[in-house]
Order: sequence, then structure tokens, then C-alpha cells
Amino acid sequence: MKMLLVAAAAALTIVGLSIAPAEAATAKAQITVTGTGQVSVKRDQATTTLTVAVFDTTAKAAMSGATRNFNSVRAAIIAAGAREDDLTTAGLSLYPEYDYSSGKTPMIIGYRASVALSVVTAVNLAATIVDTAVETGGDTVSINGISFDTANPDASSATARSRAVAAAKAKARAYAKELGMKLGKVVKITETSAPIPTPIYAGADKVLASSVALDPGTAKVSVTVEVSFSLL
Repeated sequence: MKMLLVAAAAALTIVGLSIAPAEAATAKAQITVTGTGQVSVKRDQATTTLTVAVFDTTAKAAMSGATRNFNSVRAAIIAAGAREDDLTTAGLSLYPEYDYSSGKTPMIIGYRASVALSVVTAVNLAATIVDTAVETGGDTVSINGISFDTANPDASSATARSRAVAAAKAKARAYAKELGMKLGKVVKITETSAPIPTPIYAGADKVLASSVALDPGTAKVSVTVEVSFSLL
């Protein structure tokens, strides 16, 4: 019986020793690096926002005048080259205006009606849209602002991603070389920053249309990825 127990203990010892090499074999060296890719993109899309406002003694007259002028401005903008699908009503308001003269109770002196419009066009058409609106609506038109963007950001984002991956791979390969190892397969990849265009102001292209000079500038699309590689 004693001899059987000794044999069993020896067998257990052998089994325990045989597991250790297998566990060591499964442990693999890895390296994790980040890479950033950037693309400069010309801003080719403009969004112009304008307002048509009319003041009159009654709410009905103010609204009627604003509607009439707005429709004329809208039609002229479309005739100038804007697509109807790219027009968006950005605001509509009607409110009383008061006389706050010193020593008097505020009294309504009339009403102001306004309609705001957002127009998306190519950059080289934006200045024409501004001039057309002012020429058609006269003093009832105010230009609220203009912003620039890229019409097709997906293509530049894809290029930035490719450059980010290439940068990460080059960095990992350099580390592997320093360690006397070779780069293996990708274990994990994570996009750590979204491709959000950011404005840069150097080298902006000037666009001249009609009497207004516009500077759309360029956008820098940046993507950063974190990649883990196995090392051989």
C-alpha cells in the first residue's frame, strides 16, 4: 500500500511539471503603438445664412411684407444657381416693438416679422448668393454669416485612416528591429480619435465672385489609431 502511494505521488509530480512548458509556450510578446494620419482638404462648400425682416404698423402687414420679400429673395437665389433642395428655412418670428421713451408707459408702435434662410452652395457661388439676396431684398435683408466645409469628407477620412495605420506599422517595425525581433500579425486595432476637420489658416485660397471676396481656407482631417502587434 505504501509503495502505491509513493508511485501516485511521483506520477502527480510528473504531471505538474509537464504543464509548465505548455503555459510558457502560449505566452507571446506584443507591442502596442499609436499612429496618426492627416490630410489637408480644400473647403469647397459654403453655407450662407440670411434674414428678411419687415417692420409695419400691424402684425398682418409686417408678416405679409416679410413673406413677399422673402419669396422674392428665395426665387432670385434659386435663379442665381442655388438648388432648391439646399435651401432650409432657419427661423421665423413675429414680435411687437415698443416705444420706451423716458417718462412714458411702453407702447406698441408696430410689429417686426422676419424669416431666416440657410443656403448651401459651392464656395465659388456663395458671393453671388449674397449679392443676389441684397440686390433683391434691399434694406430688408441682413446677412447673418457664412461658414465653409467640405462636401465629401468621407474620402479624406479614409486616406487619413490609411496613413494612420501605415504610421503605426512603421513605428512598431522600428521597435521590433531595435529589440532584435520581427513584427507579427495585428492583434488589436482601435481608432482613438475621430476624423473631425479642423481649420488651418495658412495658404487659404481666395475665391472672388461678384463683389465679395471669400477665403474658405483648408481643413485638416486627422485620425489616430492604436494598434497592437505580436512580436516574433
